[in-house]
Amino acid sequence: MTFHHIDFYRHLLNKLKVGIVIMDEDRRIHYVNEKGQRMTGWEVGEKVPYCTYCQSRTVLDGQERCLLATEESMDYFQAEMPVYQGKYMPFEMRLSSMHLQDGKKMMVLMIKDPSEKETRQVRKLLIQETLLAQEAERKRISQELHDVIGQNVFSIYLGLQSLRPVINQTQYCSLYEKMEELLLRTITDLKQMSKKLRPPSLDMLGLNSAIEAMIDEWKSLYDVDITFKTDLKSERLDNVTELTLYRVIQECLHNAIRHGEANRIIIQLYEYGQYVYFRVCDNGKGFEYHPDLEAKGLGIRHMRERLQSVAGELVIESQTGGPTVIDGYVTIKSG
Repeated sequence: MTFHHIDFYRHLLNKLKVGIVIMDEDRRIHYVNEKGQRMTGWEVGEKVPYCTYCQSRTVLDGQERCLLATEESMDYFQAEMPVYQGKYMPFEMRLSSMHLQDGKKMMVLMIKDPSEKETRQVRKLLIQETLLAQEAERKRISQELHDVIGQNVFSIYLGLQSLRPVINQTQYCSLYEKMEELLLRTITDLKQMSKKLRPPSLDMLGLNSAIEAMIDEWKSLYDVDITFKTDLKSERLDNVTELTLYRVIQECLHNAIRHGEANRIIIQLYEYGQYVYFRVCDNGKGFEYHPDLEAKGLGIRHMRERLQSVAGELVIESQTGGPTVIDGYVTIKSG
């Protein structure tokens, strides 16, 4: 193996979100990645210290005190380990061993900080609560537009119509017609805005019907062929899951038509086990996808965060010239 390859693998290990410690049978550390060093303070050449359990357990003469050195592998265990300045930290760990060509046995210890798992869970809940709050506000504004502002504008329209018989002069007739046309257009716009903020079909009829209504809306505005194939076994999913899938597919269509200039789109939605999968393919101009794009634009990041909030994920495949394929899934709540 060349130095170039060694540097590459060292760089790769340093990018991992878990601590990696490679030690020999005497617990002597031969390698520790940056994450592991930050978590433990251990250095190459030192011995991995005994955990609190091994420090206190009873051993026979000649028996190895450290359990790690006596096992070939351990899938999962928790232990408190000495770290910086004599402090102890609880870690989740996994052990595997490898035998080198010269017969030496080396052990690979993967270390996780349990608090990071809690932090990820809290962040997931915060995202979910934020999205639900946003949707509740969308629903409230939608109802206000329809029930209050929409009705007020329609009342103005009716009042204007009552003046029509008494308007005789040509110049005022022309002005009246322009005002009437503007009010009718405003009423139509308010209805469209209300639907986009919170589609009533999603609450009343479910995900499939809401997606079909959304497709009809796009097709009425753009010259685009959209095919929708669905194989959902459940008549209704829980509100959060339906809303998440609807918003993500809505964003996919928006990006494909507005940015990708696609005129052919296929949407697939199917259920398998405890998951609902979706795929959106388009023949648009595509783009060179890179994870850094998610930091620059909110659309992709918001889609991913929505899906992750319901134990899902997003995968994007695209290139300049197209096509673009977006796959994703959500986990269905049991019961």
